[in-house]
Amino acid sequence: MEENEEINLTKILTSQKEQWPTKTFEKSEHIEVSKSGQVYVVIEGQVVAFDKRISKSVIKDTVTLKEGDPIGFAEAIAFKEPFFDYVANTPVKLLVVDALKLRDVVSKANVLATTVIRYVVSRIFDEVRSSKNYVFEDEFVNRNKDIFVLFRYAPDDRIFSSFSKNLYMYFIRYGQVEISSSDGARLGLLEEGECFGESAIITNKDRTLDATALTEVETIGIERSVVLRELQKNSELVQLATLVLLKRLEIMNHLKLNRGRS
Repeated sequence: MEENEEINLTKILTSQKEQWPTKTFEKSEHIEVSKSGQVYVVIEGQVVAFDKRISKSVIKDTVTLKEGDPIGFAEAIAFKEPFFDYVANTPVKLLVVDALKLRDVVSKANVLATTVIRYVVSRIFDEVRSSKNYVFEDEFVNRNKDIFVLFRYAPDDRIFSSFSKNLYMYFIRYGQVEISSSDGARLGLLEEGECFGESAIITNKDRTLDATALTEVETIGIERSVVLRELQKNSELVQLATLVLLKRLEIMNHLKLNRGRS
């Protein structure tokens, strides 16, 4: 892959199929997932995920997973038991990745990849950040500050909107930023030391959410070329994990918005 070329999930999956085995499941067959066993990426077919956290008396939320969607990656990295049950909706073929190997390569990734993965996983599980990311600020932001762009925003300023150009990933120096849908439904509140805007940069897709300053905000803008260059310094498995975790976060955001509107 040439430097700063788009990180393409299809190409990485094709390559990773030479490194990892595949497994097939028949329609209606249950797919077992654990935090310390095997995790999967859908290669062919469709899998239905049922949210186990919903009460039995309530209709469960379901998500249909298709090619390139992950099963168990976030749980393996965070060492958490899965809260989805997975059933093959059609005959399916899955790429099989060892959870221990996945955690090992992620732990050895460079600081940008580790930071993106850490924050994406925390958002997947809707966890509140407990400490400032000094490593990312010291080892990456401060050492490269001459090539970054400083942005300042007043309360209620829009940092970016849905469908806007995906020029930067942002690191919050101070202040609070709200992440919301285009119709105003809040998905998250971010503060000093956190990053946002990475998904559209890495996947090269239009932005699907809005980011708004709630207070005086100062951010560091990290250009797309820098983000891609740093991610490409990591193994293909780390790049795969980053891409599929972003897909999982998109699924979780969709579920959260649907619940808020129901």
